[in-house]
Amino acid sequence: MALKLSHVAKFIQASYFVLLVIVFMSLYYALCWKTWPEQSVIAYKERQTNVSVISDHGNTERRIESSPLALQECSPIQSLVFAKTHKTASSTVGSIFGRFGYERNLSFALPKPGQIIMGTSKFRPTMLLSPKSTDGQGFHILFNHVPFSKWDISKVMRPESKFITILRNPVTHFYSAAMYFNVLKFLKFKEGNVSSNLEKLLPRLQECEYYVCKCVYNGQYFDLGGSFGNRFRRFSSNYTNDFVKLVDRQFDLVLIQEHLDESLLLLKKIMCWTFEDILYMSKKQKRPHSEVGLTDKQREVILNWNYLDSALHSHFNVTLWKRIDSYGPTFQEDLEYFKKLRKSVSDGCYQFHLSPKKEVIKQRKTLCENLMRDVKPYTKMLIEMEMNKTNQGL
Repeated sequence: MALKLSHVAKFIQASYFVLLVIVFMSLYYALCWKTWPEQSVIAYKERQTNVSVISDHGNTERRIESSPLALQECSPIQSLVFAKTHKTASSTVGSIFGRFGYERNLSFALPKPGQIIMGTSKFRPTMLLSPKSTDGQGFHILFNHVPFSKWDISKVMRPESKFITILRNPVTHFYSAAMYFNVLKFLKFKEGNVSSNLEKLLPRLQECEYYVCKCVYNGQYFDLGGSFGNRFRRFSSNYTNDFVKLVDRQFDLVLIQEHLDESLLLLKKIMCWTFEDILYMSKKQKRPHSEVGLTDKQREVILNWNYLDSALHSHFNVTLWKRIDSYGPTFQEDLEYFKKLRKSVSDGCYQFHLSPKKEVIKQRKTLCENLMRDVKPYTKMLIEMEMNKTNQGL
């Protein structure tokens, strides 16, 4: 009898041990699910919206996008031109494209070694590290600064490439560019700030022919291929409207910096990408425009002075919301999900960056490193990789 009781006691002890192990493992996996959503939550959301996640680099999968009317098949587009504009969150967006191409081993139209921008004049194939792709079919991605010329860029890109750019409110753009390029020092102003010197600063910038000044005075117009004859001659409203229409024809999507997450959902849709593909971590953030010290009257002056940028931003901001209206009934749900996902992943990556652990999952580490990498280090790394291939005769 005592022997039987002993066996029962051992059985009960073993059962309690197994139960404790199950509880511990359950808590562990629940914690992993909660604190690191890029695996579990993304996969879940993609299943909910019937979109498969790219899991095999280099392979183009077919996906099924959700639709308010019916399921529609689409394949992810892997070729794009990003016309990078100065001080518009273009580095943040550019890093999305850098990560997308790098993770899939796609080809890049890259500047020559030691350069981050292609050039300060309109694009020419001679600006590139290699004038054409190794397969002869055109490059997959161009994402570095260069004044836009669709005719010349199209010569080196794949024919199916989508053309994307981004614009920003002309007032906050002006202030951000003026601070970034330190125009007061460049133009030898001895004291004061942008606000206190605005009346004298604007004509000085307008008459200046240096690249720095071109990036501040109607700088988005300049980045998108616009040029000036007499910089003090104001273009007619007909010319301005024609240029806006030209940009509208040339680009498949114009993102708006003030509504970046909304813009990226439209990007996801036209490119047939996943939520993971459009994840980002903000780059080069500065103070918000409410702290720049400009008066309402000064803002109006800047809008009128940057009239070409104002026309572009006004038109494409309206266009953005029209496209959002036609997105479908899931837009708000998708937007809320994307914001939560981005914050969760960003918080996790920043925490990992501050206190990395040796036992961290390799895939998590790789995702964080790729998300935190800016356009400049992407460019440097890709150039080195391309030159190594050349040296090895690949």
